Amino acid sequence: RRPPSEGCNSKLDIVFLLDSSSSEGPANFKKQVQFVENFVNQFNVGPDAAQFSVVTFSTTVHNEFYLNTHSTVSGVVRGIHKVIYHTGQTYTDKALNHAHRVSFKPQHGGRPDAEKIVIVLTDGISADPTHTRIQAKALNASGVEVIAVGIGSSVSNTELNAIASDSSHVFKVQDFDILNSIQNLLTNVTCHQADLLCIDKVDNCFQFPSTYCFAPYEAWAKTNCPHFCGYCNGGSPTPPKTSPTTPTTTKLTTTKPPTTTTKLTTTRPPTTTTKLTTTTTATIPTTLTTSGSPNTTVCPTCDENLTCVWDQRCGLDEVCMVRSVSGRQFSTHCIRKDDCEIMKDFVQSNGEIFCCHDRACLKTYLGI
Repeated sequence: RRPPSEGCNSKLDIVFLLDSSSSEGPANFKKQVQFVENFVNQFNVGPDAAQFSVVTFSTTVHNEFYLNTHSTVSGVVRGIHKVIYHTGQTYTDKALNHAHRVSFKPQHGGRPDAEKIVIVLTDGISADPTHTRIQAKALNASGVEVIAVGIGSSVSNTELNAIASDSSHVFKVQDFDILNSIQNLLTNVTCHQADLLCIDKVDNCFQFPSTYCFAPYEAWAKTNCPHFCGYCNGGSPTPPKTSPTTPTTTKLTTTKPPTTTTKLTTTRPPTTTTKLTTTTTATIPTTLTTSGSPNTTVCPTCDENLTCVWDQRCGLDEVCMVRSVSGRQFSTHCIRKDDCEIMKDFVQSNGEIFCCHDRACLKTYLGI
């Protein structure tokens, strides 16, 4: 357990949806609640840090406390200790609908500038799979990142994937006794969720002097190079010692989903009119290499059938994480280098994780 002063500082609104159906039983439900308490202790809690809400669901939904009920770690923990086990059937769809319609409302503590995350813990298939898929789709479409944790052998892989934002947000454990085995991994993924969604929109931000991250170019930098300049998750870069000079003409290459490439030519990134010259190519992007500059990796977005779209370029401190699970195909996405290594340490025996820094690595594991 990390002390609060060393905890995650990301500004996150996190809602736990805890299955309290009869199949769990009091002992396992208590282990689930203990997992949530251990998870919360990894975060800093407050108006500029993380906020937590806990909702239980079975036949009915019970909101145990809202995001703005507790403003300290100790307060959240006290609230967790009061969570009640309400037995019944597994109506996951009702819990997802509650999170969508109620949990993130401003009057309940939802913040417009915080990353919204829902973590669903369940030990079985929902009583109404069709409505569960519908509610999950609506929740994901609202901009909420959804993580699904399946416990035991009665869960449905198909349903977990329908609930989660994508396959990289699905976690499984064999029983309640080993929930702690994914605690650090889940904490790490959740803490950096805001940064993972903060992506530079041009390939060669590193070619601009660092002075272009500041006024009078700040607005341009926040839009086009937020990751490189350090604006992710509410951060701000270190002020430059000298005033920026007018940049020379530079070609910026971005990827136009799913396979077309758009070239942008600009004389002053933030202040002059941008001329767009669009060209289409059928070739798959390769790793960008510039003499004397860091490399970045083009990472395909792949579904379970290994249908890939090369539409994302990893940031300078990221790699392409290749994740496989027993009985399923590969999935990939950009992630911090350190996070990928941590995930490799915590991966379960029924899966593998590889951290790819270039196209050759991807070809080795994916064959594409």
